[in-house]
Amino acid sequence: MAPAPASGGPLRVWLLAPNVLGYVRLLLLLGAWAAAVPWQAPALAALLFTATIVLDAVDGPLARALGQVRALLPVGLGSPGALRRR
Repeated sequence: MAPAPASGGPLRVWLLAPNVLGYVRLLLLLGAWAAAVPWQAPALAALLFTATIVLDAVDGPLARALGQVRALLPVGLGSPGALRRR
């Protein structure tokens, strides 16, 4: 059974640990894209993208340990690899 979202108003949901990690992942993913598009810093892009993958592996167990759920970001951000061009 999935844990219920935390009560305490909408602001509390925005500040749940898994959601905050999601915001960080989004910023890292945007940074990776910005570094990779002009091919000026491919190593930095790879490092930032790797960080998004590591944080993706952390947010699920963290949410379960804290009894929280990730409810705000799209599922596609849960898997940065899903955002690659096919």
